[in-house]
Amino acid sequence: MWQELYVAHKDQNFIVLTIAQDSRNSDALPFIEAAKPLHPALIDNDHLVSRRYGFINVPTVIWIDEEGRIVRPPRVEHGSNKYAFVHKLDCEPHLNALKKWIATGETDFSPEQTSQQIVPPTFDEQLARAEHALAWYLLAQALRMKEIYPDSIEAARKAIRLTPNNAEPYFWLAESLRLSGKYQDATDSYSQYLRLSDFDSKLAGKMNYYVLGYLAGFGRKKRAAQRDVWKDLRSLAYFGLCDSERLLGRFDSAIGYCNKSLVYDPQDPYSHFALALCYTSKAQASGALEPLVPARKHFATTMSLNAEMAEAERAKKYIARIDALLSANQP
Repeated sequence: MWQELYVAHKDQNFIVLTIAQDSRNSDALPFIEAAKPLHPALIDNDHLVSRRYGFINVPTVIWIDEEGRIVRPPRVEHGSNKYAFVHKLDCEPHLNALKKWIATGETDFSPEQTSQQIVPPTFDEQLARAEHALAWYLLAQALRMKEIYPDSIEAARKAIRLTPNNAEPYFWLAESLRLSGKYQDATDSYSQYLRLSDFDSKLAGKMNYYVLGYLAGFGRKKRAAQRDVWKDLRSLAYFGLCDSERLLGRFDSAIGYCNKSLVYDPQDPYSHFALALCYTSKAQASGALEPLVPARKHFATTMSLNAEMAEAERAKKYIARIDALLSANQP
């Protein structure tokens, strides 16, 4: 029935969107493939639609207009009377009302009735959802630290689907994408993290960071102040952007991101080393010697900040090569 309705009225700015609420694609796909729908047919493994719109039973129908407003609340409705002898619901009143809405824009529910019948989630339901999302992004963090990147990516994306305006899952997603070699996708996720965690914008709300062990693992001290943790994470996000852009061959952009990383943490030897690599790569790509001067400076800073790190030995070798190259090309 929904297929017939869509075909009959698709030229009247009307679309049917069916969403199966099955936890496994394999449960729903055979039915979708058999129906061969011409309209969009999706599978919501995480039941996000049900949670956000308050669906309890299936099949539930909701009307949403061109402005994204709910004009008829979620209600159990059937596309035909084939099984009416079981559920005792007549589909005709709803279908007639739907056709009238398509033709005239008039609905059988007033705005007041619609508002009254849309039940917002309770505090306990919202808390449970937040805790569920928190569990997924903590798992994403732990899996990233264990270098299990595919599972970390999946966990982070589940957290994002539950709380799309929470910044932290984007950070863990970006980290695991970058370390999996998916540099362009990583830059998109780092940028989302930075946008949502900006204290100077209205997007950044209360933050709950569980990242101190992660920061300590990167040579950073455990800090008590939330804003200091925020600064460390923004430094790391810009570092990730720098590294990704360098590996994508976009050296000027990479240099800009490394410099932004150092604004938040000027004493980070990793960012200095990454910035030096960007200048070195730019010199190699362009054949110019000028970028080697700032490259040498940042390699030297890396060594002075932490002579024990593995990168310090590499920095020492780079400096020797740069000095030899610059000396050989002196006029």
